[in-house]
Amino acid sequence: MPFELKSLEVCLDSITSYLNRLASDLEAAAYPALDALTGRVTAHNLERVRRIKGRLVRLSTRVETIREVLEGYLDDDNDMHDMNLTAKELHAAQQAAEAAQAARRSSSSAAAGTPGGALARGASLGRGPLARQSLARQSLGRRSRGGGLGDRSSSSSSSSSSSSSSSGSSSAVEEEVAEVEMLLEAYFMTVDNTYNRLQTLNEYIEDTEDLVNLKLDQHRNQCL
Repeated sequence: MPFELKSLEVCLDSITSYLNRLASDLEAAAYPALDALTGRVTAHNLERVRRIKGRLVRLSTRVETIREVLEGYLDDDNDMHDMNLTAKELHAAQQAAEAAQAARRSSSSAAAGTPGGALARGASLGRGPLARQSLARQSLGRRSRGGGLGDRSSSSSSSSSSSSSSSGSSSAVEEEVAEVEMLLEAYFMTVDNTYNRLQTLNEYIEDTEDLVNLKLDQHRNQCL
């Protein structure tokens, strides 16, 4: 696993563990307080539940924020691929090397195919004007006979190489995205579990409040 993903894993593990611990502490304080309020409605018990409800709202907001961030990344493959910085840097270096190699091939083939190149080679060998003219005619004849075939073969080889390169690159990108996705999904499930626990606690508080209101209404009716 690349260094940046290891760092991300450490951060996510720390955050999710901290939020899970806060949720456990809140549950440990909330359920006894709610049971006490259900058994006896007093100002002290009402104040305890009110404070617990405030803590629940703040913690739920934090957990929901982390949950939405992770879900947003999981829904976008491009964002997950950009998180793999090592692979992104390797792809950039590979593309730069391929571009430089293609430029060198293009320049060398252009230099070898010009009539001036053949004439220069003839002159360097010390040949006379007639020899240079004959060499130029031979060079032009070879290009006219083999030009079409050479173009077709070069275009065919370039298309096949580009096709294989694109398929290999696509497969590599999918693997890199899958690596990030597995990491994020594991911690998303942890955060989602914490979020569901908080939602269950919130529903329990609402049910307790409804029950307390019913008891208060009943007591009020008895007083009347």
